[in-house]
Amino acid sequence: MKILLLTCHLFKSKNKAGFHHLAHALNTNGHHVHFCTCPNSILNLIQEIKTDSTRFYERLKTFFHSFFYASNEGIISGGYFSIIHNYANLTVAQSLVKFFFLKGFSTLFSPSRGYDIIIFESNVSLYLFETLKKRFPSAKFVYRISDVLSLIGASQDLIAHETNLLDKFDLLIVPNLSMHEMFTRLTKNKILIQHHGVNTKQYDQALTSPSPFTHFKRHAVYIGMSKFDWDFIRISSQLFPEIQFHIIGPYPQKISAPNIKYHGLLTFENTLTYLAHCNFGLNIGIYPNETDENFIKANKPLKYIQYTYFKKPMVSPSRLSLNEPHVFSYELNNKSIQNAICSAMNHTFVSNEIIKDWTDLSKEIISNL
Repeated sequence: MKILLLTCHLFKSKNKAGFHHLAHALNTNGHHVHFCTCPNSILNLIQEIKTDSTRFYERLKTFFHSFFYASNEGIISGGYFSIIHNYANLTVAQSLVKFFFLKGFSTLFSPSRGYDIIIFESNVSLYLFETLKKRFPSAKFVYRISDVLSLIGASQDLIAHETNLLDKFDLLIVPNLSMHEMFTRLTKNKILIQHHGVNTKQYDQALTSPSPFTHFKRHAVYIGMSKFDWDFIRISSQLFPEIQFHIIGPYPQKISAPNIKYHGLLTFENTLTYLAHCNFGLNIGIYPNETDENFIKANKPLKYIQYTYFKKPMVSPSRLSLNEPHVFSYELNNKSIQNAICSAMNHTFVSNEIIKDWTDLSKEIISNL
């Protein structure tokens, strides 16, 4: 089958997200996969300048590949170029900005490509639904709901647009039960629950690779791209000077201490070795627009899946209600953080949770269409 994936991620990004793994899994299963980065506008380029120089150059390449696609590892990759797109929290000139966004271009959108399946994620690419429906009327349309739009700061216009589209998709996919309950109230459409998967071969290679750690006896790792709990890092690094706290991602050196190490963006393969050999993981990410109304309990993000596969205990805020035997929750005070970390360090891993390979998850998607 010919399959188009629409995602905000750069194909050659150092950090790999679910859509990267899904693309490779579908390709492994014999499908012809096209990976389209959207949005892909001047606003994205400005953001990359602030984030990382390598991402800036990859963004420039993606601009070029919006017009002349690339072929990498058996996958066709490109972008949807537009001058501007409807960025988070935009409250004015929505119609004008959307007009220019819809005037964008991608060589991957040529009707001659004849896609059988088109898979969206939670971002402004949803505005392209009708355009792609007209060009590929026989294709099955799938919405892999990777995020709750209100949590990631999407505009009210995009949130309303998403709601109006839910019944038009052939399949909806959510990563946890809480989101299933949330979207069941909004649509009568079929909703498949799929937790994040892993590339088991790649993860097992990380387990057998040499440890990246040299100094310190104990190591805790946080990996991410968005905001996280800096107060937790400050308090825990002071309480446990014998533990080295590793921060992997495009973060400033906001807190300076001998036992805090900033790695910046690492390749996915290098990142996995840190997860495979650490003593415990940190699930301390924060959604910038989280409120009591849109908060999702028991959400198991990719970090949770990664630590669980590597059989690592993890430390997580108590408000997440991750009531699993290998998750140790904390409130933001010294005693609670100390108890959580001590419990994680002394924990004998116990979990019966089954983590699926992405190839199995991709087959499940196809079988549900």
